[in-house]
Amino acid sequence: AAGVYDYLPGRHALTPVPVDAPTLDERVYALSNYSVGQAAVTLVPHWHPERAVARAGPRAYRYAAVAAGASAQRLQVAATAAGLTSGIVLGFQGPVLEAALGLDTDGRHALLCVFLGHRQEGEARLDDRLY
Repeated sequence: AAGVYDYLPGRHALTPVPVDAPTLDERVYALSNYSVGQAAVTLVPHWHPERAVARAGPRAYRYAAVAAGASAQRLQVAATAAGLTSGIVLGFQGPVLEAALGLDTDGRHALLCVFLGHRQEGEARLDDRLY
């Protein structure tokens, strides 16, 4: 069912997050290389910095970045194998995304976004000029 879910690794299960229907649009990601609203699934690896630093010290930031990157890479490989397209986004508006997903209620922060879906018809536009 459509909605926001939190992954519970100990139970290997998803649990619904009671938030109003989030709208992921240009307020979350303003660049035109992804059509955020057209993604069938948006996955948002997140972490709780205070808890992680208490456990691992300053290296927790590195561990979180490595884990997020590795999980995003695995998601992209699995999506490709399943015939889906994917995209990884780092330049999103953290506070907006975190509020929309209910992450801001207990100090969690988004690390990146992975968009998954079916290939859209048409050609991709590439503008590589520097502004």
